[in-house]
Amino acid sequence: MDGLSETLDQPTRSRMRAAIALRQGEYRRAFDEMKGSGPSRRLAFGAARAGEFARASESIEALLKEEPAPALETALRRVYREMLTAELMGGSRRLTAETVLTFKEREAA
Repeated sequence: MDGLSETLDQPTRSRMRAAIALRQGEYRRAFDEMKGSGPSRRLAFGAARAGEFARASESIEALLKEEPAPALETALRRVYREMLTAELMGGSRRLTAETVLTFKEREAA
């Protein structure tokens, strides 16, 4: 990515960094890279996972205005529910984690 950064414009670099951060489960960093961009599903996902529920809901609401979709409505309800839960629980949230399983080939005994 560093070798390419000189040839790419700033928005493209930010999108690529955000995509990499999301794949690595670094939601706060991904959100920070995307928060200057317009509404998108990726922004909403990263913002919600980073605990930025207001920004996630704004992004989803803007997407719904452009094109209503059942999946977006479901995502918006989920964000509202998580926002309310975080508010009622005083900022504590349920534990979430990403797990990646990798298996090595078993050597012949």
